[in-house]
Formats: sequence, structure tokens, C-alpha cells
Amino acid sequence: MKEELKRYHRYWGKAEKDGNGYHLLAYHCLDVAAVGHELLKQDSSLRKRLAAVTGFDGKDLGYWMLMFLGMHDIGKFSVTFQGLREDILARLQGQKTGRRYSVRHDSLGHLLWRDTLWQSGIPPNITEDLEYWQEILGVFAKSFTGHHGVPPRMSGWNNMRLRVPDYFEQDDVQAALMFANDLQSLFIGQRSLSNAVSAIDVYDRSKPASWLLAGFVVLCDWIGSNASWFEFESRPMPMGEYWREKAIPQAEVAIEKAGIGGIEKRLGLFRLANSFHHSMHQPRFSNTLRSVQSPILRSFSSLRI
Repeated sequence: MKEELKRYHRYWGKAEKDGNGYHLLAYHCLDVAAVGHELLKQDSSLRKRLAAVTGFDGKDLGYWMLMFLGMHDIGKFSVTFQGLREDILARLQGQKTGRRYSVRHDSLGHLLWRDTLWQSGIPPNITEDLEYWQEILGVFAKSFTGHHGVPPRMSGWNNMRLRVPDYFEQDDVQAALMFANDLQSLFIGQRSLSNAVSAIDVYDRSKPASWLLAGFVVLCDWIGSNASWFEFESRPMPMGEYWREKAIPQAEVAIEKAGIGGIEKRLGLFRLANSFHHSMHQPRFSNTLRSVQSPILRSFSSLRI
């Protein structure tokens, strides 16, 4: 049966520079989350380090890491970003826009998360200390949305605070909200998360942990953005189907091709960060990755618990 077209299927995330092909935004977000899923599955030292630094453990750690990775590009739901490719915007939404792309999508994602979406990430079993969780997710949002080496900003060129309606149509906000809710359903499934997580404990850890999370998101996004490893898909399909049939299998291959497969049998992801930094001098790494993202990746090996 043909998948019902959901709001978020009308948004592109990656596009060919010299062609008409594009990759739906929801699928790119799932690609990056799948890379994180596979890295966590393969490397027990990575799981232990993230658990110790963040205060999350077991199923809680897996849920939060996948949610953060899955939401890393939510700023691209902005009509200002979608308008960068007028041809694709017209094809997917049947409209044009006169809004200028004046604020980067990482800052727009942080804005949308802080002002509108943050409660969408909280599992239904968490009903207390919501004010702490709002602050916690605000800190982590800077890491998972600001994944291009520059912290997201909340003010414009005139130092006025950014406002969601200035960059997002109401349809954009609803599409992002639907995506966040479906993402939560996918990653929680039928499992119940722990009630033992202390919001106060996680709050105290959130700022130092955000540096480690930033490095992890950078690495996952670098791998998940490679069109040679994750082929473009523009056909709507259920989120769970794409996750199982495309994102996860492609992530397994991508990690191997990136040269970090089998890390459980090697040195572990954090010690690997040193060799990863040295390998950035090879031509296959972009100038942007070398100049902006390498300091974050080096933080992997320098963190101590």
C-alpha cells in the first residue's frame, strides 16, 4: 500500500548541486541517527563514556542519543532554507517564497527546538522536573543543532532575539512537530524508559557533556552526509521502513568505508580520534572538516571521567 504523504515528506534535506535529485530531510536525519546507532552498538567504550558523562544509561542513553541525532537538522524545515532550491520547493510544496535565507539552519534549528519542540523529545514517562528538562535540552540543543563547528545564535544582526514566525511558516512548524513525534515513537517503540534518571544530576552534567555530544554529532553527520554512502531517496515511505531497510544497512557499510568499522576490536572511538585528526590531512577530508570540526573531534580523546 502506498505510504500516506506526511507533512515532513514535503521537505528536502540534501540536493544535487548540478542536478534535480534530492534526499528528503526526514531520511537524512535518520541516516545520521543510524550512524550513531551503529557506532554505539559497536563500541562499548563509547557507550560507557557517554553514559558516564551525560548521566543517561542503558535504554535511556540510546533513546536520547538517537533523538539528538535525528533532530540535528530540524532548522532545515524553515521555508528560508527550503527556498534555496526553488525548483525542489515548487515540486514538493507547490509554492515559491520571497523569504531570504539570512540565518543558518543550525541556528534556526536551535531556535525552533528551544521555543517550540523541546517537549516533543521528552518521553511520556517523564512528568516531573520539566523546568530542569527544558534547561537540559536547551544546553544539549546547542550541541546537536550547532554541528558545523560554530555555536548557534539566538539573535540576529541587529541583536534582536530571533523569532520562529520570522523564519518558519506555520506549516513548517507543524511538519517539524509531526517529525519529532514520529521520531520519538520510532526510537521508544514499545519499550519503557527508566524512571531512575535524575533530572538534577543530568542538569549538572549537561554543560561539560555537551562538548562530547557535539563531537559525536559532528562525526555522525560527516558520515551520514556522504551521498556515496547514503543514496538519495525522494519517495515517501514509513519512517520505520526507511530506518530498517535503508538507514541502518547503509550506516553499517558507511562506517566501514569511512575507515572506522570494527572499532570494538581496535582502539575504541575516543583513542581513534587522534588518528582521525591526523588523517584529516588526506584529500578525502574537506577543508571545512579540517578547519572547523577537528577541534571538536580532538575533544573526544582529551575528556576524562
